[in-house]
Amino acid sequence: MTRPRLAIVADDVTGALDTAASAAAAGARTGFVLDASDIAAELDVIACSTDSRHLMPAAAAGRVRAAVRGLAPGGGILFKKVDSTLRGAVAAELLAALAQTGRPRALLCPAVPAQGRTFRKGAVLVGGTPLAQSRASLDLRSPPPAIPIAEALAAVAPGLRIGAWPRGATEPEAGALILADAEDDSDLDRIASWCLARSGEVLPAGAAGLGAAMSRAMFGSPGAPVAPARGSWLAVLGSRTDETARQLDAFRMAGGTVLPAPAGRIVPGAVADALGSAGGGLVAVAAAAPAADPGTVAVRLGAMAAELAGRLQLTGLVLAGGDTALAVLAALRAPGLRLLGEALPGVPLGSAGGAAPLQILAKSGGFGGDDTLLRLAGMLSPNRGVP
Repeated sequence: MTRPRLAIVADDVTGALDTAASAAAAGARTGFVLDASDIAAELDVIACSTDSRHLMPAAAAGRVRAAVRGLAPGGGILFKKVDSTLRGAVAAELLAALAQTGRPRALLCPAVPAQGRTFRKGAVLVGGTPLAQSRASLDLRSPPPAIPIAEALAAVAPGLRIGAWPRGATEPEAGALILADAEDDSDLDRIASWCLARSGEVLPAGAAGLGAAMSRAMFGSPGAPVAPARGSWLAVLGSRTDETARQLDAFRMAGGTVLPAPAGRIVPGAVADALGSAGGGLVAVAAAAPAADPGTVAVRLGAMAAELAGRLQLTGLVLAGGDTALAVLAALRAPGLRLLGEALPGVPLGSAGGAAPLQILAKSGGFGGDDTLLRLAGMLSPNRGVP
């Protein structure tokens, strides 16, 4: 088997998918796998999730080392994907990936300017607001670090030399770990080119923004958005972020059907009735207030989605939130996805394969404009109506 030109190791499913989707949009043969050792096709790009965002640092680092061993492309590029708000064991995972590759240096830039996430003087800003003062810091399950990322890295590796790369500087400071500032895509393109020119010595790490810049440099600009198949779709929204809540509100206010799923459970027959009444299109199921453990809710939503996909012969699923996406793919017994591109910015489209391929649209819970779900509904309705 030919090793991929680009391998992406992420800590959750939606992060892996939205980072890899930009390569698929540029025409690269792109896939996602749940198991880094399970690569069956000849691909240019492969992404995997270690499902480690909620693990303790040592356990998360162990999963990353295993994934890097399984995916590390011979002569290709490894990209360590991190959350744009630095949730999870970012420091431990990045240093584990660096050690496993044997490279002497890593560069970190978690900026995603298209989603309002920038990186300045080693600190994440969300919509111009420091991360610690933003609502993105309120994640109860895996909050961002309470200390600057440079301090978090130094706590994992005392004595680690950290160098800065301010905007406007042609080269970064010397260091085993470089924190590169970025506030727009031109910054990310410059950083990606620098990393690619030093691929044998530098491990690039970042969020979907730097991942997209790497894809642009390696495979060219993305093509036109891909159109998902119209038909009967179910949106499974396990994310409780403000962004997902606003997207649901906009969809509901435009006449879309939103079925509540308290603790991840839904009234039997409700989805079939809603899709039958609408003649297809998109029906949304949303996890209600956190009355149960988020992991348990995700598993219940996954089992429900997989059962309905088969019984109702759904065209596809829209998934919001990494935990939800993982639970759904596990319940479907889908080892991975073949990525086809992006339907909307930050919303990759993939196929789960099989005799009757099920299409999957997935997004990170914190990404997308208020009209994201509404725009998807217009694309998926068999009557070209909204919603």
